[in-house]
Amino acid sequence: MGFSFGKSTNWAISTGVSLNYAYGGAFAAYYLTLLDVTNQIFFPALLAGAGFGGGGKKKGDFIPGKGPSLSVPSYTFFTVGDPMYASDFDNCVCALGDASAGVIVGASGTLLWIYGVSHSPSPINLSGFNLSWGTSAMGLIMNLYVWDKPQQNLGCAITPSGDPLCGGSSPPDPGQSTDPGVCQ
Repeated sequence: MGFSFGKSTNWAISTGVSLNYAYGGAFAAYYLTLLDVTNQIFFPALLAGAGFGGGGKKKGDFIPGKGPSLSVPSYTFFTVGDPMYASDFDNCVCALGDASAGVIVGASGTLLWIYGVSHSPSPINLSGFNLSWGTSAMGLIMNLYVWDKPQQNLGCAITPSGDPLCGGSSPPDPGQSTDPGVCQ
């Protein structure tokens, strides 16, 4: 395709579509975009897993804790200790905590930890606004899958200090992970 797959210490992640269910137990799948900020290459990814959680219930009706939702695309920037390829994130075990509420328009507080990868901030804050239905709170153990279907960013550069209209300006977070190495 004319672009290289380089290593990078600068990454960003954005949620897109998710499917969550939380009522006693919980399962979720999140379609994500992983961005190599240095090389400006997008990688599609999936975060899927199960855990514990609870959700809303209307009298006489069963309403799952949350159903499908569509998040406002917004990148959260993070750095890793050692330069990594996008494929180094593939098959990482992650923990995710999520509290969400919405009746058509909603909001979620979502935190992500990627185990086996030293990343800062830790946790990565994926909170934001979404289109969804229901309420839920859940804690999940998940796997991160990264597809080898990259796409070069041909628009304006997406960087932490860049133009907010291009996906820049995520708030700084002083947290630091102590997990060394990569997932593979």
